[in-house]
Amino acid sequence: MLELLSAPLYWDADPVLAHFGKIPIRWYTAMLLLGMIIAERLISRAIKQQGLPKDHAGPLMIYTLAGAILGAHLGHILFYEPMSLLENPARVFRLGGGLASHGAALGGVLGAGIMAWRYKVKWLQYSDITTFAFYWSIPLVRIGNLFNSEIYGRPTDLPWGIVFVRKGLTEPRHPSQLYEAILGVAFLLFCAWLVRRYHNRLTPGLLTFLMPGLYCITRFFVEFVKEYQALTPSFPLTMGQLLSIPVSLTCGLIIWRKKLYLLRPASLPETAAPEPPADS
Repeated sequence: MLELLSAPLYWDADPVLAHFGKIPIRWYTAMLLLGMIIAERLISRAIKQQGLPKDHAGPLMIYTLAGAILGAHLGHILFYEPMSLLENPARVFRLGGGLASHGAALGGVLGAGIMAWRYKVKWLQYSDITTFAFYWSIPLVRIGNLFNSEIYGRPTDLPWGIVFVRKGLTEPRHPSQLYEAILGVAFLLFCAWLVRRYHNRLTPGLLTFLMPGLYCITRFFVEFVKEYQALTPSFPLTMGQLLSIPVSLTCGLIIWRKKLYLLRPASLPETAAPEPPADS
């Protein structure tokens, strides 16, 4: 029994979920689409619950999604492939080949900001809505990474180590995709509890800075077991950690300095209108 538990797990899943005619539908694509569907539902519900204009739901989704995609694309090039941009400047126009979550977060917030500026509405209120909605894609994207056998961890002798066969590996690795997915679900459930418990008392801007801060904290620790990505082989921190440190510190500082952690006063219950005096 102990020998069975200590045996490595072999992962050789097909990254293609199904075929639509001759077009392959990959698991990663399906997870992204599912995340977008969840985000659209959450945005529409939040707009309705907060009494905001219903026709703002569509533009808010489009602006934030466009900002997130462009931010993820440009972030990957600048953070992980800066030399490719120098060698081939046209690379900036070719989507794909990698997406950076830090860039996606920044681009999504900027997209919501542009939408708020154009429609002359409060930015933090709208960015709270989109941040909460789009961050549910994080664990789904990591599941997509697992099916692609990418962003795996460093070698390990732990019993849940996985051998990624499709990458030609023979030694067990940390399933860092699952680590991030599990931690992502944990902090998302915590934020969902905050929204449900104090939805009408949260200070605008709290979710905008709390959720990226929490994500970067979890990302920082997972990077210790993720396949090494650093500026030089001798540098002690990975690129993901270098990006996560300033983001988490900045978010924490803003929450503290602006006192975003304070709850707004609960709305007073409406009192019944006094009855008119009886005729004498």
